[in-house]
Amino acid sequence: MIKFNGENILVTGASDGLGKAICLLLNSLGANVIGIARNESKLEQLKEEMTYKEKFSYVIRDLSVDIDELPNLVSKIAKEYGKLTGLVYAAGKLELLPIKALDSNSIDSLYNVNFKSLLMTTKGFTDKRNSLENSSIVYISSISSILGVKGAVTYSTSKGAINSLVKTLAVEVSNRKIRVNSILPGHVETNMTLQNKDANSKEYLNELETMYPLGLGEPEDIANIVTFLLSDKSRWITGQNIVVDGGRTLLWKI
Repeated sequence: MIKFNGENILVTGASDGLGKAICLLLNSLGANVIGIARNESKLEQLKEEMTYKEKFSYVIRDLSVDIDELPNLVSKIAKEYGKLTGLVYAAGKLELLPIKALDSNSIDSLYNVNFKSLLMTTKGFTDKRNSLENSSIVYISSISSILGVKGAVTYSTSKGAINSLVKTLAVEVSNRKIRVNSILPGHVETNMTLQNKDANSKEYLNELETMYPLGLGEPEDIANIVTFLLSDKSRWITGQNIVVDGGRTLLWKI
């Protein structure tokens, strides 16, 4: 059984969806979880759901604003709560736009959250003043980074950038025994997908059911593998982009 002994783990996108499920599971297993999200009321609600409320703290922050200051934010968190042993970047933005509708603003808006903020948060985490050796970084990518999805040019490429980062960064930080991996989930129903009508229409969801041999996923399916990658049970796994999709990418139909 995976257990944590008060290790400090930072989770972005903590108030909803995958980030929320990850926070709840880590807390139930004994980790000290520091969540980052924009919505204070949702963070307060999350705290009420925690198994060990005293082991959950949060920071209210829009990760798309003042991106260059994110390393300093991580430093402040480490000073307040102690050095970190884990980082989960679960914050993200989903927007489906055909290439003819793209402009530099729409590209920047998505990339700022999905990749630039991820990279700058990671910069803060990998600073030896802020994290311990034998730490673990887990990013939430997407199977859209390896499948062709109409209208997902910016979303898919932002996730593809994460996949490339995993390979390079895993080598760069291996001298401190920091592991770097990502999860590529298939379709999991979260508030982010619910808010996107194109990705959540009745017709699309009915069609999706035929594309997943094991059916559609739930946030807990992703939280389980993330928790494993944060634990010392995965101490010899790094530089991997791990598909968790109920068999979706085994089928040719897209």
